[in-house]
Amino acid sequence: MPEGTAHLSIRLMGTPEFYFGGMPQTLNHLKSRALLFYLAATGQPHTRSHLATLLWGESGQSEAYHSLRSSLYHLRKALQAIQAGEALISDGELLSLDSASYECDVIEFRRLSVQDDETGLSRAVALRRGPFLQGFTIPDAPLFEDWVQIENTRLNQASFEALDRLTTWAESREAWADAINRAQKMIELDPLAETAQQRLMRLYLRQGEMGLALRQYRQFVKQLQQELGIRPSSETEALHEEILRQQRNHAPQTRVPAQFSARQPNALPFVGRDDLVDKLAAISDRAKNAHGTTVLIQGEGGIGKSRLLDEFASRLIRGSPPWIVLQGACSPFDDMLSHGPFIEALQNGTPEDLLIESDASVPDARGRFFWRVLQTIRSMARGTPLLLVVEDLQWANSSTLNLFGFLSMRFHHLPVMLVGTVQHVDAIPALQRLITLGRRRHELHLFSLAPLTPKAIEDLLRFSRVNPNSAQMLVEWLSEKSGGNPFLLSEILAQLRAETILHPTQAGWQMDAMRWLRWRTRFTLPETTHDLVGWRLANITPEAGVLLDVLAVAAQPVPESVLHNLPGIWTDSFPTLVNDLAARGLVLELPDRAALALPHHLLREALLHRLSNLRRRTIHRQLA
Repeated sequence: MPEGTAHLSIRLMGTPEFYFGGMPQTLNHLKSRALLFYLAATGQPHTRSHLATLLWGESGQSEAYHSLRSSLYHLRKALQAIQAGEALISDGELLSLDSASYECDVIEFRRLSVQDDETGLSRAVALRRGPFLQGFTIPDAPLFEDWVQIENTRLNQASFEALDRLTTWAESREAWADAINRAQKMIELDPLAETAQQRLMRLYLRQGEMGLALRQYRQFVKQLQQELGIRPSSETEALHEEILRQQRNHAPQTRVPAQFSARQPNALPFVGRDDLVDKLAAISDRAKNAHGTTVLIQGEGGIGKSRLLDEFASRLIRGSPPWIVLQGACSPFDDMLSHGPFIEALQNGTPEDLLIESDASVPDARGRFFWRVLQTIRSMARGTPLLLVVEDLQWANSSTLNLFGFLSMRFHHLPVMLVGTVQHVDAIPALQRLITLGRRRHELHLFSLAPLTPKAIEDLLRFSRVNPNSAQMLVEWLSEKSGGNPFLLSEILAQLRAETILHPTQAGWQMDAMRWLRWRTRFTLPETTHDLVGWRLANITPEAGVLLDVLAVAAQPVPESVLHNLPGIWTDSFPTLVNDLAARGLVLELPDRAALALPHHLLREALLHRLSNLRRRTIHRQLA
């Protein structure tokens, strides 16, 4: 947002929040907050009658006006307490915010989204942290709720149109990876937009990625059926036939998979992992001589497992002889799809009957399917080494894990390298058993990805052409805020560019130090960070959630003696609960202090993000 005389900063796209002088502010009166958000987002004066009807339309006129006066009093008092009282303008019947005294992401988004240049539209899209007023509701104000829905639809439509134009520009300069990324974001906004779905399928097809194109088609068909009970248009069905035709005529051995070449269009420079790539290369040298092996790579979400495999697979594809590279990924939405990642990996160039899974009710049907998969891979690897990657095993169902283990035990005389990625091996008993057996036979390797060091982050900024003086100022702060997580680093750097704190010059990216010093006081992690952690919290028990909330509010290690006296935590199953959370990397045990703590402030911030103020105060009282 442009710098000016504004001191009040209001963010409404995503979880609403406002700052003054860079410091986050709170306003506990619900409808006072609604008034502030409404006046900020609309950016124009409104009559008292209109505001009373908007927020108290269910009450009589006299009561509505009284409630409006009370909410205005609370709002004015809160603004005056932070020396921002002049921002609220009362001109007789009209109320508004002084445009020179505040800045709002919605107003800035509207300004940027009508610009006819790629930089402006990119900045507009980056401002959208999530749905308009995410999580903010006033059940007894239906007119206000209707306005929120309408405004959210308008902003989503504007974002969709901006992404559409950005995709077109990316296509025109043949930046296919960037175009795929933009098209994916369009579908996130509107999954039922058939033209966007067709566009993404064609982009996958343009990259030679028939497997992803087919998967996109099938997901779209499923969504249409579930949401609207209809089939795709004849144009989409024709596109599906074209994908199948190209799949039948395609030779996978000569293809560089788009998963490895295009899945990270804005990827940061590859730093801090060269030693691991070298270790994987040494393992592959042995594997290609018919000494097949299995590798498991574990690490937090966003830590760089996929990027590591991008670099490794690219080296194998360029090597002599070039490897065949097959890739599939597990998904939290594939519970009912047995062996989904393997079907995805083997789709291109695989006999169609292999992909027709046997009826599980038929005796030994699963066993016959497993042997067909093994025979197919054995045929493909005859004379050519093969890398088979299965990502995100933390989402794998039992069928997928069983097939992974079955193949791992039978590749030892083949030129095949089987690689799986997972967040925490200790949380998956099937993988623990596989590690025990595989290590005993010297056919399995386990690597853990650590966060990037400050030195690696410094190298990353240098390779990204960030001015050396700016990089020196940023390294320590970026290391602290991202925890060395490459995904978070990428998101934070994107924020710095969107806010023009980092701006391009002929000599590279230059930082506006004064703006950064003000901005960082109100910095919060992007919404994508909370989503990343949210997936890890999806399947925990209510009792585990209570314990994590307590540790987050405490902000320091909590002795077991304290936890023992808190309601709803200490039960007979408490030791088992702690073991499970520790295996997932969600809790640290401190034996020397007989205490528990959270492993990182990123987890704490994500947990606090979803807690109400009332819940926080309640936990504070219990701890006191």
